[in-house]
Amino acid sequence: MKVSGLREDVHEGQRIVGVFEVKDRMVTVDSSGLLAVWDTDVERRKLNSLKLECRTFHIPQKPQWVQAIDGRLWTSYSPPASKGTPVAGLLRVLGFDKGLEVVSEPDLIFMGHVGGIISVWERKRIRFLYSHQVSTDSVTSLLGPARFLWVGCERMDFFGKTGQLNVAFFSWNVDGIDPIHLATGSSANQTLLVDFLTSAQQPDIVHFGFQEMIDLSSLTLAVGILIRFVLEDSSFCFINCHLASGQKHPKERERDIIAILDTRSRFPRPSAATRSAYVSRGDGTQVADHEQTFFCATYDTSKKQRTPSWCDRILYRSEPTTKITPVLYRRYEADISDHRPISASFTCQVKSVDRERREKVYKTVLREWAKVRQSLLEEARSYYPLDF
Repeated sequence: MKVSGLREDVHEGQRIVGVFEVKDRMVTVDSSGLLAVWDTDVERRKLNSLKLECRTFHIPQKPQWVQAIDGRLWTSYSPPASKGTPVAGLLRVLGFDKGLEVVSEPDLIFMGHVGGIISVWERKRIRFLYSHQVSTDSVTSLLGPARFLWVGCERMDFFGKTGQLNVAFFSWNVDGIDPIHLATGSSANQTLLVDFLTSAQQPDIVHFGFQEMIDLSSLTLAVGILIRFVLEDSSFCFINCHLASGQKHPKERERDIIAILDTRSRFPRPSAATRSAYVSRGDGTQVADHEQTFFCATYDTSKKQRTPSWCDRILYRSEPTTKITPVLYRRYEADISDHRPISASFTCQVKSVDRERREKVYKTVLREWAKVRQSLLEEARSYYPLDF
């Protein structure tokens, strides 16, 4: 065997995550979301070759699963913050890990999600039909050899444990006012931080998110500070941001959120030792890769005739959603700013993986599966005897 061709100028060192034959074309996909289509040279009657030019398209980066079905390329990835134009002939299925067809149900496609959910899609019309939860753990593999759908899940209770982390958030748009003014004025000003810390119910982590520490009246850009960390085998991301101002600018605020969330490679790539802490097969370079994310967000309403603003928020998301439990949410009456301070407390689940035990469980599953496979083969041979 010898290498008959090599092209390094198309994917430019990115990891190739899939090579497929779709109708009479070859398709290659890399981790950055670059999709290259290699056509046949009909006039010269040449098959697909690396020597020919290719057409390139872009899908969201870091596709988690790619498979060619019925001349279409199905791909899954973490839900993006922005919307793009789908490539012709390409279905982009959001947030799934695995997908396949089952022999006994040729008109359906089955998808496996984080959180142990299986969704069912109509094959020809590419239409979602229904979903069913089969486990509380993430689906890691699917197989449909005959009448049944075999589902593999990652069971943390077999090789790990879960602990609790209490996190408290304090968020305040200070409107460019010097915090020294808290020392004077009403008692609500003077006891603000004490009130927050005593109401936070013994937190393990305290996060302060202040906005408009300087006057932003002449600025129109979105301002955000992001930090992230890994604790045991769980990943966290905290975001403190000031969004576009004005009651009539919700689209601009959506744009700001997209700018914060949708940047490719927001964080430097972490070490391989923490890879299991991230979700949706992410590598930790994006906000969506993190298991638990919290937002301290603010924006300003109009300068005159303000309605009650409700424009300061502490938001959260997790995969699965049961990872975070809200405990407390309140506001304070400090009045040196035109915004009121708010706080929130949460109880978070932190997973800790026993890697040695996980390896033992993996080997045990392989041995047990080998027995099942052998039993199925013997049963099939009894129905279809072969004479040589």
